[in-house]
Amino acid sequence: MINLKRLATIILLYVCCMQAYSHEGRPVYVELVEFDHHYDLSWKIPPVITSGEEPIIELIGDGCKTISDTIGIALSGRKQYRCNNTERDKLRVKLNYPSGNPALSSLINYTNANDEQHSLFNSPEKLIIELPQNSTFINVAVQYVVSGVQHIAKGYDHLLFVLCLLFIARGWSNLIKTITGFTIGHSITLILASLNLFIISIELVESLIALSIVFLIVEIVRSEKMSDKSSLLWRQPILVATLCGLLHGFGFASVLSEFGLPQNMKATALIFFNVGVEIGQVLFVCLILLLFSQAKKLLQRSRQSRNRYSNSLSAVAYKLMNHRALIAFYPLGILSTYWFIERTTLIF
Repeated sequence: MINLKRLATIILLYVCCMQAYSHEGRPVYVELVEFDHHYDLSWKIPPVITSGEEPIIELIGDGCKTISDTIGIALSGRKQYRCNNTERDKLRVKLNYPSGNPALSSLINYTNANDEQHSLFNSPEKLIIELPQNSTFINVAVQYVVSGVQHIAKGYDHLLFVLCLLFIARGWSNLIKTITGFTIGHSITLILASLNLFIISIELVESLIALSIVFLIVEIVRSEKMSDKSSLLWRQPILVATLCGLLHGFGFASVLSEFGLPQNMKATALIFFNVGVEIGQVLFVCLILLLFSQAKKLLQRSRQSRNRYSNSLSAVAYKLMNHRALIAFYPLGILSTYWFIERTTLIF
């Protein structure tokens, strides 16, 4: 029977080809505050967008006119409107990209005259967003679940950490316990940080997250070369996963702080954002296990036919898997080390 450890190599080789990004999934952030038919509109645009391609952001509706010039720079700004209409549901925020939207989502934080806050997450193709009169439990829950799933899908550093945990955990029972420990850990700090009960520098957190990945990869390589699995990581993977999860939770909280929490439904938004993160994480684990299963079938077929098809791609894959080389871990280690150095420079 093929060792699952060898099958992981094909997945690791694929991960090496991912772009060297970690948290570049920030949305265009728009804040709109109402003061008795006067509206204060401000925005922040993530720096990943090309200079000159920033969207023009406007408030549109019956009788809406600007009462101040735009104040700000290319990536942020502010202007004020007066709207004569009394039906808030006819007001819309419009994002106009000069050359089309480069796949950026948007977040509209709208506070009406009654101090009710509405957070609206929008996909890249939605460029005209209607402002609601009232937030509902279902709307908030759906928005924050979707946001959590999208964040974990773009959080390559978190996914790489989970992938390393899958490699280290042995057996279904240990795997489930290890992933559960990681989930419990980051859920605790996500709640604490989002409610401002515990505050830590996001630059430091992001740097330590990258360092945690380096730690896992170094330990995997060391244990394979020396055939030594006596370290704490191998003896207590659940404990290590839980402790590292505490660190990763602060990273999730930093993203949630970018989105903001609706004042009247903070607990709901926080819970369902975490649910979204967990759904994304479970989907990723299921995808990896599916790929493991397919790789196992490929290797089994390669074993049967490698003598007849020595030049085939499957035979090459078989030889690579059975070489026991840790080639895939080295570029992953370089990538995570690059993240660590890049983020550390932002601290000082």
